[in-house]
Amino acid sequence: MNLVHETELSVFTEVPENKELNVLYSLNQQNTPEVGGLESINDLSKLIKMSAINFYVLIGNKIIGFVICSERTQNINHQTTIILKIKKINFYT
Repeated sequence: MNLVHETELSVFTEVPENKELNVLYSLNQQNTPEVGGLESINDLSKLIKMSAINFYVLIGNKIIGFVICSERTQNINHQTTIILKIKKINFYT
């Protein structure tokens, strides 16, 4: 398996459809405390709405990680800042 050729980035600026949003929320919660937990999927939607640009990483059609990028000057609390760190990606899931 050549991960370089099978890995794809998908850029998004709006809150994704329910299916993708649920996957992103699940990935986030699985990686707590490294990235910080969220109390609800609505909190994730709020982060995405405040963000400048975002992307998720796919292998095939499977989302394996994501990044939310926000402007540093935005008024977000400390707990929210934790989620903005790049998630570690396990390519062998």
